[in-house]
Amino acid sequence: MCGGSLDSIIDSIDPDISKWASLVIAHNTEGQTEFDWHYYRNSRETVDFWPASTIKIYTVVAALEYLNELKRPLDSTLVFERQTDDLWHLDTARTMRE
Repeated sequence: MCGGSLDSIIDSIDPDISKWASLVIAHNTEGQTEFDWHYYRNSRETVDFWPASTIKIYTVVAALEYLNELKRPLDSTLVFERQTDDLWHLDTARTMRE
């Protein structure tokens, strides 16, 4: 890895918080896809941590598949609202590209 080991790179980020990280590098060798896995410290054995961003990927893929099924462009805007006391409030509105 350029610029140092995965451990040294992640160690430099806020030493007072717990961190877990896995990195996979996919490359093509003679027509075959190969994967090189790298883990931060003992992350390989950690099974009790699922950051929100890990879960979000499933939602993003499902949303992209649904847009494709509807034949809608990636610049379609998704609107997220919440209801409080019979009123709807805008939380956020973003295009899929964002």
